[in-house]
Amino acid sequence: MNKRILFICGLISLIHACNLPANASTPTPDLLATLSASTPLSASTEAPVPSTFFPSNEPTGRIVFTCQIYKDQTSEQICTMNADGSDYRRLTNDEDIRHSYPSFSPDGESVVHSAFNKQSKHYEIYEMDLSTNENKALTYAIGDLNAP
Repeated sequence: MNKRILFICGLISLIHACNLPANASTPTPDLLATLSASTPLSASTEAPVPSTFFPSNEPTGRIVFTCQIYKDQTSEQICTMNADGSDYRRLTNDEDIRHSYPSFSPDGESVVHSAFNKQSKHYEIYEMDLSTNENKALTYAIGDLNAP
């Protein structure tokens, strides 16, 4: 009986010790708030900072991503949309090919992606011209190239 009481008292002490605060230090200030408070946007003797340096509250740009059609992983396609979620567009329509790992080209005129052909059972790399929707193979049967 004494061992049982001793065990319960030890367990309660351990639980109580784990709930104690480790250190009552002050919270770390927000870095952005600190920088904005200590760094003036422009001095009176300098030219004002152009507004293009400050991001707007609205997201901008385009996103390319792998989208699942019919909630089926084997029907993955390539889609794009604006950063705010508007102008959703499906780029690929090959139901027998899984498309993945899309990336915009540096000029934004095309999308490079990989595609898994279910019949040949290997990946190839493709480039889709966004102005013509032409999807041309960049590789053919040189191995599994799954991430351009």
